Amino acid sequence: PCGAGGLPAVPLAHHLPGSSWPSPLAGSLFTFSTYQVAHADGHLNLSSIEGIPLLLLCWYRLMRRPTIVTAVASSLVLFLVLLCEYNFFFYCLIAGLIILIMPRFLNLIVAIYLIVTGLAGLGVFKMLHM
Repeated sequence: PCGAGGLPAVPLAHHLPGSSWPSPLAGSLFTFSTYQVAHADGHLNLSSIEGIPLLLLCWYRLMRRPTIVTAVASSLVLFLVLLCEYNFFFYCLIAGLIILIMPRFLNLIVAIYLIVTGLAGLGVFKMLHM
């Protein structure tokens, strides 16, 4: 799998809880999950998964301190996700709508996303037959 997915996941995980020590672990779990490693040969679209945490990071910064630069960066990242993979674009739209509807729960939403991604990466759901 491409290691670029963990690059935006590390600052995203750093901004949410406000501590830096779990950030590299979250980036590693997101990048090298068992799903990505197992499907690296047949699903080349997984090499462009870095757009999802990058968009969530841009949205997080846009909701905290809205500026023109973060708005342009968010729209540019969303366009790049659209160019790479339509499914990821749909997931980003859903995440963006949830963030817009519930901005007070932004930290909780992204934390749950990272926890679920990490658990899926560890194969917990597969062990539970989900």
